[in-house]
Amino acid sequence: MLRTNNFRGGGIVPSLNLDFMQGVMHPALSYSRASAGTYFDSTGTLRTAAVNEPRFEYDPISGKLLGLLIEEQRTNMLLQSNSLNAFATNGNGIPAKTLNATTSPDATNNATLLSITTAGSDSGLRTTNAGMTPSTTYTLSVYAKANTGTILFMRNIATSTTGNDGAWFNLATGSVGVKQSNIASSSIVALAGGWYRCTITATTQATIGNNIVDVKITDADNGFGASAGKSIYVYGAQLEVGSFATSYIPTTTAAVTRSMDVCNINLGSWYNQSEGTLVMNALKAVPQGVVSRYYNFLPATGANPQWYLANDATLNRVTVTLADESGSTLFSGTSPNTLNTGSVMRTAAALRAGDCAFAVNGSVVGVGSPGSMPQFASLVLGNNSLNGARSLNGYLQRFTYYPRRLSNPLIQSLTQ
Repeated sequence: MLRTNNFRGGGIVPSLNLDFMQGVMHPALSYSRASAGTYFDSTGTLRTAAVNEPRFEYDPISGKLLGLLIEEQRTNMLLQSNSLNAFATNGNGIPAKTLNATTSPDATNNATLLSITTAGSDSGLRTTNAGMTPSTTYTLSVYAKANTGTILFMRNIATSTTGNDGAWFNLATGSVGVKQSNIASSSIVALAGGWYRCTITATTQATIGNNIVDVKITDADNGFGASAGKSIYVYGAQLEVGSFATSYIPTTTAAVTRSMDVCNINLGSWYNQSEGTLVMNALKAVPQGVVSRYYNFLPATGANPQWYLANDATLNRVTVTLADESGSTLFSGTSPNTLNTGSVMRTAAALRAGDCAFAVNGSVVGVGSPGSMPQFASLVLGNNSLNGARSLNGYLQRFTYYPRRLSNPLIQSLTQ
């Protein structure tokens, strides 16, 4: 049996205990990613992990370990993304860009100074051939830092014909300003050294008139004018298909794709086919309504049976599901609608034929009596399957399996 410590459930020793909060991979796990990928280390510095290197990411402000990052495949469509050098200066004033002006989040002197030399409106940087396709949701993100200016304005012109296509960000207070009507969401995340990652998400028009994204300076929230002498630092522009930003993907002369993270383990002597309890801690990072899976037990062949934990399609909740060989549900349990983005969830699924229960954050939220226990061959962590469908886009923290069906009071205690 695989054991990593003596964490016990009512005197029962787990047969598998994967503690990702130690910052190391258990040797029984299989992990792969077919490309490099970025993450923040314990000093708040943006680092690059090599092909097949796991990414244990830290909160860039607190330095606290978040867990093992599992993401779907994404592509950054913007070229020369570090410096934004593929963006041209644009506007009614006279903006300028100075390359290699200060240290960026990756601790290299490669960030760009965007400044206004002559006052005017709508002034900054623009790329005019972003390559977006109609009726598609895109997320635009830029790292930015205040200098003599403090207000960043980001716009995706392909999402509107009326000009309501951008959002403002205050780089002095770390707050989101006005969000125009065609922007579905906007966010700002604090990093080390006064940097912020600013993000907007919107859907392009059915017919795109201008395939343009802007990164600009303004004097005030919900304004377009920029005074001479105002400047901010920018770095790491990213445009990707999807309703939320993923980890930064550096580009040079062509778009770059970061491959999905895949983590799995074959079931061995640690797994009991007739009964068992799975306790899992994870940090939810995706917005409400994004379907993703935390784990999935799979058969040797075919798609079913399955035992999985997934985010809800519409609400801030998770559901555990046990399905038979035909895909019919044998048991399910759903958490309350309280698992907001950024929250850590502690779940436990205790299963055996005729007696199942599901607990979340100290409460039993589902019980059932399935007629049988399906047989499984492998376990995928952070995905629906090995092809990366429904990736977690979040952080695995702990995964503990007991080869017995633990009692309901015990699974309540283990998830508090």
